[in-house]
Amino acid sequence: MKQIDKYVAIKDEVLSIKMDSLRNAQSISPDLAMEPRMLLGDSFKVKVKGVDVPLTHFAAMYPGGATEANKQVVATLESLSIASNTVGSNTSNTVTFAVTAKSYEEISSAYKQAHSQKGYLTIEVVFAPDSFITGQFHFRAPVSNEKGKWGDILTLQTEVTFLSTDEPEIELIGGGNSSSNAVGLITLYNIRASNNFDVSLTTKNSSDDAKVVTSILANNSE
Repeated sequence: MKQIDKYVAIKDEVLSIKMDSLRNAQSISPDLAMEPRMLLGDSFKVKVKGVDVPLTHFAAMYPGGATEANKQVVATLESLSIASNTVGSNTSNTVTFAVTAKSYEEISSAYKQAHSQKGYLTIEVVFAPDSFITGQFHFRAPVSNEKGKWGDILTLQTEVTFLSTDEPEIELIGGGNSSSNAVGLITLYNIRASNNFDVSLTTKNSSDDAKVVTSILANNSE
């Protein structure tokens, strides 16, 4: 298993998250059972031009360590990169998340409709402190003959909205693009944070008790 900072890190004032949450949470296969994942519940929101887009739940997703499916997951976080206090480039300020095929249709339709109208076109994602479902990472025991435990690498202390005015990538993937197994993959570029926000980041592979709280300064200045 890789070190925590391969998945989540704050370096040079950039918060970075990168993991295969969708793949790792879709089953309890032994090959994926110990892999990290970040799942998002009902308080995670997507807005187009300031209007909430309805998100549906995945039929079954498995938080780390779970043997029963969680049916309250609306999205999986695949990647996030946000630089503190700077607009940055498309590559440094992005977010990618997966949603159900039905949610994909809702987001795609809302964006196309808004695109045809006059006015400022925005797409936003809202993360609340309780958006992340617990069970992100398996912490190995400090002693080899003891069992490890599931906990969280990262938690939010402050609600934050990431807003983009750039053209997003909204695509349907898997299942031949038509079956019920297809999912939507959404990427927003040049995102800007609505406010300063605090994240609690775990620093050790062996314990989720070793946490450091870091403030990410809003990058919403022109």
